[in-house]
Amino acid sequence: MNAGKQSFRQTPPSPNGQSVRRKLAVVALLVLICALYLGHVRAYDFVSDDTFITLRYAENLAEGHGLVFNHNDRVEGFSSPLWTIVLSAAHGVGLDLLPTSRTLGTVIGLAVLVLLYLLVSAVSDHEVHPLIAAIAPLVLASNGSFACWAASGMETMLYTALLVASFLATFSGRLRLAALSTMALILARPESAIAVAVLGLFLLLQRREYGWKRIALWGIACCGTAVALFASRYLYYGQWLPNTFYAKTGGGLEAIGRGLIYLRHYAADHEGLVLMSLPLIYASVAGNAKQRCLALAATGLWLFTVVVGGDGLPMYRFAVAPLALLVVLQAHLVAGLYRGRPSDRPCAVGCCTRRASWWSFFSRRFMPRSRPWERTTPTTNTKRKSRSLDGPK
Repeated sequence: MNAGKQSFRQTPPSPNGQSVRRKLAVVALLVLICALYLGHVRAYDFVSDDTFITLRYAENLAEGHGLVFNHNDRVEGFSSPLWTIVLSAAHGVGLDLLPTSRTLGTVIGLAVLVLLYLLVSAVSDHEVHPLIAAIAPLVLASNGSFACWAASGMETMLYTALLVASFLATFSGRLRLAALSTMALILARPESAIAVAVLGLFLLLQRREYGWKRIALWGIACCGTAVALFASRYLYYGQWLPNTFYAKTGGGLEAIGRGLIYLRHYAADHEGLVLMSLPLIYASVAGNAKQRCLALAATGLWLFTVVVGGDGLPMYRFAVAPLALLVVLQAHLVAGLYRGRPSDRPCAVGCCTRRASWWSFFSRRFMPRSRPWERTTPTTNTKRKSRSLDGPK
């Protein structure tokens, strides 16, 4: 009898039981991160004035007046055709546009956090511990800019979610899903062309793994979407590029100077240039092809922001999308430190970047400071009730 009890006690736990407990722990961890994010969004409770421009276009489209701000005046004053169409559909079924846009943005932000958790594992050559994978969504959830723009009513969360989903689907080898998400990404923001070009380059370099036929179909789908977008824009508005492009470009060196100031202010208010640059350097030197792809895309998006002169709106809207890619690389730096040694030949670079990033990660601040130029930017009081987009009578 005693021998039987001793044998029962020494029976190892079931692998299925361990797997279930691990999955439950991951779900609980993500729930806590999402709760942190929702609290952070509530603390900002921000709506941008530019939101009402998109809402006006969506309202006119739903009411049969076309994609215009004023009736019979065809000017493309919005940046995201996809977001405008989604809100137009919401207005068509009777939903109030302002709370709908804010709720959708907040919910999509939750999806971004989950996608980031999955992306950390997708870009790794090793099995990633759940706590390490949770670093990426945790850092993003605690970022003030991400929380601020989540409920702003603008397309920032939709664009970020499609950006992360496109990389995740591509790295996972699901090119049909990658094609769909990338097609939607093209319709979400003009600068998505940078990420699409990086993904195309990655697929070409990994052609043996993915196959020429699948890559060709992906390319045809993306190019077809881009051609349809430009053609429809030209036929409807008489211009190949959106009006917002002409408003943001053409500043030359002066615009680049403003963009560099924008980058410096963001770095000072958030993780600093150390945590921004070292993950990019490490991924470029010691990372695998997927990590280098993320580093190239994040760098390209920031270069675009610098060239166009930053953004006139507060709280660093243009930093949100590259940040979503950057936090994945930050998580892999911590994973390298967790393993205790660099995983590639440049040992000196690996050790330095990992330890510097480890220090910078714990010295980061959750709430960015307000800059003088931000305080001069008008913002909308979100405590007021939703009103008609026609404005006060």
